[in-house]
This record gives sequence, structure tokens and C-alpha cells, in this order.
Amino acid sequence: MGEDVSNEVLFSVTEEWNGIQERLQRVAYKIKLEIKEGLRLLAFPESTMLSPPPRKLPAKGAKKKKSPLHQKWH
Repeated sequence: MGEDVSNEVLFSVTEEWNGIQERLQRVAYKIKLEIKEGLRLLAFPESTMLSPPPRKLPAKGAKKKKSPLHQKWH
């Protein structure tokens, strides 16, 4: 138990955060947007993505079925 408390006190993301900031200064704008989107997903998982989804998402509701009465008879 005491070890968990001491680890929590020592916990820091300063080194990683500084690395992210340094990388943001060096990379192309497109990469900056990808990093920002990743950070946004970590910080606000319930919010929407900045870019469109990688694949088409299914629409809500059931697919509409064609009625045999509405088909043309040839």
C-alpha cells in the first residue's frame, strides 16, 4: 500500500509532455494535426474527431426494404 502512494507522488508526465512539444516544433503541419487529434482523443474521449472517420459509418435505423408491390413488372 505504501509503495502505491509513493509511486503516485513521484508520477509525472513532464518528460513525455516536453518530448511532444519538441516534436510539434519539428514536424510537418499534417503530423501536428494528427498529434493534436490524438491528444484530443485522450483528453476528451466523448467528443467528436477533428477529421472524418477512416471508414464510412453505418447510418442509424434499419435498412429500407423494397416492397414487391412497388417493383415494375416487365
